[in-house]
Amino acid sequence: MTIMQSLRAHALRPTLGAALWLACAGAASATDVDSDDYAAAALPPGSNLALLYYQHAVRDRAYADGIAASGGDLVSDIAIARYARFVKLGPLVADPQFLLPFGGLHGTGSQKALGSASGVGDLILASVPPADCETPI
Repeated sequence: MTIMQSLRAHALRPTLGAALWLACAGAASATDVDSDDYAAAALPPGSNLALLYYQHAVRDRAYADGIAASGGDLVSDIAIARYARFVKLGPLVADPQFLLPFGGLHGTGSQKALGSASGVGDLILASVPPADCETPI
């Protein structure tokens, strides 16, 4: 084996190892639970829920290098539209949910130079683990 063949073999091993590691790595995921998702019994199958969460916030203090700046606010209006449908899966009741975040942010006074932004977030598919159908409501 020549020196070049030896160098190629040694360079190939870490490359193949990294490729194998990346191929086996799973996608990241997260789970969030809303209050009362587990405490309350499931609604009857076929029930629909449409909810709207809304937050209006005014940030009236801004700091630059630890010094308070004044003369304007940052105002945000953020909402989440949530739809859930209770369905029967064999002996269990599940509730697939769709959440759509949207909103906007704008500056006033001296903060107006920051401009404004608004938009719609990614549609989120969520579900609470199935509940026992025999649980009384």
